Amino acid sequence: MKTKLLFMILVFSAVALNANLTDLYRSGDIKALTAKLDSLEKSNDEIPCTLLFYCAELIDNVQRSVACYTQIVNFRTDSPFFNASQLRLAKYYTLQQDSAKAALYLRRIISSKDTLLSPLAYVSIIALYERYGDLSNTSKFIRDFQSDFPSSQFALYYTSEKKSHSVVKDLYYAIQIGSFKSMENADKLFDEYKKKRYDIYKITEKDLIKVRIGKFKNEEDAKSFLKVFQKAETIPAWVVKSE
Repeated sequence: MKTKLLFMILVFSAVALNANLTDLYRSGDIKALTAKLDSLEKSNDEIPCTLLFYCAELIDNVQRSVACYTQIVNFRTDSPFFNASQLRLAKYYTLQQDSAKAALYLRRIISSKDTLLSPLAYVSIIALYERYGDLSNTSKFIRDFQSDFPSSQFALYYTSEKKSHSVVKDLYYAIQIGSFKSMENADKLFDEYKKKRYDIYKITEKDLIKVRIGKFKNEEDAKSFLKVFQKAETIPAWVVKSE
């Protein structure tokens, strides 16, 4: 009887705490929320998942916000905030140009079949792969999206006749990073950038082996990616038109 009573007290206490945290979150009282978080961190007590998520949403310090989301994703997989935290981390790593980590979180959300967040994850991962010119994965996730959520307003975008979409059929633009007479030299450059997870490939034109990245529907998209690429890499690169 005493055990049951103690359990009920703990449950009611947890409900009351979450209600209090929700009130603080809705009022935007970040000072009170961070004070609770700081206190629990100093005492090494377990931090409620609700507190971690609310603080992550409101804190101005990006690194601490990311740390809160990461703690939820790594240690609170049964939390109602699990997928939302993964989505926030995917956005963060997309902005950091860490496409591998961003894609990892987005794939996890998609595989969960979350009716609310999976469609958003699909849109994000399609845009991510388009940005890096990965047409194979772009097309794959468009097909999967249309299959999993055929009535989604987002999925309908990719089939609308009024919308153009960057799945390349004939003419396209690419980023060229090398042109060689030697296959050995071309392979060396190809392998180096393949390890960096770029959508890299080789074509042969007029006895030259050309190493290129991406396939873009128009020159503007290619130039946008080129700017991102040149910030991350030091190798000379330029936009070319191909078929």
